[in-house]
Amino acid sequence: MSTQRLQGASFLVLGLGTTGVALVRYLLARGATVAVADSRAHPPGLAAFRAAFPELSVHLGPFEALSLSPDQTVVVSPGIAPESLPWAALKAAGCAVRGELDLFFEEARAPVLGITGTNGKSTVTALLGHLLAAAGLRVAVGGNLGPAAVSLLDGPAPEVFVLELSSFQLDWAEPIPLRQGLYLNLSSDHLDRYADLAAYGASKMRIYPRAERCLYNAGDAATTPPQDALGRALPVGLQASGAPFGVGEGGLWGPGGWSWPLDRLPLVGTHNLENVLFALTAAWDFGADLAALGPALESFTPLPHRCAVAGWVQGVRYVNDSKATNVGATVAALKGLGDLHKVVLLAGGLAKGADLSPLRAAASGLRHAYLFGTDAPALAAALGDACPVTCVETLDAALSGAAELTSAGDTVILAPACASFDQFRSFEHRGEVFEAAVAERADRLGACA
Repeated sequence: MSTQRLQGASFLVLGLGTTGVALVRYLLARGATVAVADSRAHPPGLAAFRAAFPELSVHLGPFEALSLSPDQTVVVSPGIAPESLPWAALKAAGCAVRGELDLFFEEARAPVLGITGTNGKSTVTALLGHLLAAAGLRVAVGGNLGPAAVSLLDGPAPEVFVLELSSFQLDWAEPIPLRQGLYLNLSSDHLDRYADLAAYGASKMRIYPRAERCLYNAGDAATTPPQDALGRALPVGLQASGAPFGVGEGGLWGPGGWSWPLDRLPLVGTHNLENVLFALTAAWDFGADLAALGPALESFTPLPHRCAVAGWVQGVRYVNDSKATNVGATVAALKGLGDLHKVVLLAGGLAKGADLSPLRAAASGLRHAYLFGTDAPALAAALGDACPVTCVETLDAALSGAAELTSAGDTVILAPACASFDQFRSFEHRGEVFEAAVAERADRLGACA
């Protein structure tokens, strides 16, 4: 449906989350008639939404009670699981069902670079946008990272869009026409929504079918494009055969003798080196001047709550990796710390049905693990005898225990391996609580860098 055809068209937006609200604004700005529904009786932000859009009809409660009409197009927010829709009623009413990305691609007039994977999506998205901007391009960055993709259409016209794409977003879209599709990695996550890891991975693979270039992780077979896409694929990896960029002798190397020292990168850990290689490869493949990329890497400001040093207290380093909301992210964070005998892990929250078993090998040799929140017992069972374990109720109690155990030269890392919603509003909120507690301890006891 073109922008012109949105004028006067009728839409029902399902979901009052960030994307749902962005969809409402997008459709109203184009003259559409909009109604909204949310299956929750009291969705967050409802009062603010009603104040901003007092004229809109808002249905709260089960979708089965919706009044549908054949002239309505239903647009589904990515957080809504497909099985929660009243499919029989939608079919009977003759309603078309679409996702946000379907609307976005009908209007987008610039090439789109899309990034998916279990971990690292936000870092690669932000870094790739930064590299392209440093190379002189007008770039619009958003998607799952925020702002919503459709919101970018109302800003200044870019020369390229860089979008973080979750599996949920890809589920609700037709195969999307990307200039590049980047698939970073796959590990156990969101198994409260998907039947198994294979089903979750199949959603991620939806980034490839219409991508002109497919960038995949040569060290993760789950990301390898299907046979019919290999001719347009580029491998990415620290030592990947055939990859245009790699790592060796203390530096990054690339085409034509390009190189950049590792000690001038602002990102820490092996997993972040892979993130850098993905962003470099994508920027170079898109045509960015190599001469601009090294200085741009050095000037990048890492995103918060992702292996960021929260502070030092009496010689102990405190690292905030609250964004490690799944097992794969925590495993990657621990690998990036090297020798673990001076490392204390803080982990816990909601495991979302994930397979926690990979934590055992990754945690082998840890000084201690303090586990908190709803799934602390499950984490303890997964760790087994890999390291000493203490289960506590809260993050604050975990931090207090770690502080008592550590001394100068040690590291305490918050890498929860779980979602935050049992005790916090978001992973950001969890990280902010951790950083505030570290700052309070530094003020009380004295910090040293």
